[in-house]
Amino acid sequence: MNQQFIDIENEDKVYRIKKSEVVKITINLGILNFYLDDGRVLSKTMTLKKGMEILPDFVKIYRNTAINRYKIREICKTTRIVKLENDETLKVSFRNISKIRLTNKKIRLTSNNHTFKNYP
Repeated sequence: MNQQFIDIENEDKVYRIKKSEVVKITINLGILNFYLDDGRVLSKTMTLKKGMEILPDFVKIYRNTAINRYKIREICKTTRIVKLENDETLKVSFRNISKIRLTNKKIRLTSNNHTFKNYP
């Protein structure tokens, strides 16, 4: 299998998707859900830890959720809210907010009423 793709197999189908298409992953009762750019959600029996091993660009933001660090559009450190490219907003746990690192793309950091732009 090409390292840029992952295969997600459920009961009756196998999907080959680009790793870069995955926006976030969540775990619920042993089922890992892969949320894609196009709005699809694919599921597979897997742990969150294993999911993050096959998706190395992901950072854990909560006990059951990890996001693609290259899909982050905006971070508010004071409220611990992350806004993704698809306009979804997610709360980041206090413990994990320090693990979110800036990437090689534009990210807007907000603090209260001020906006700071980071241009690499």
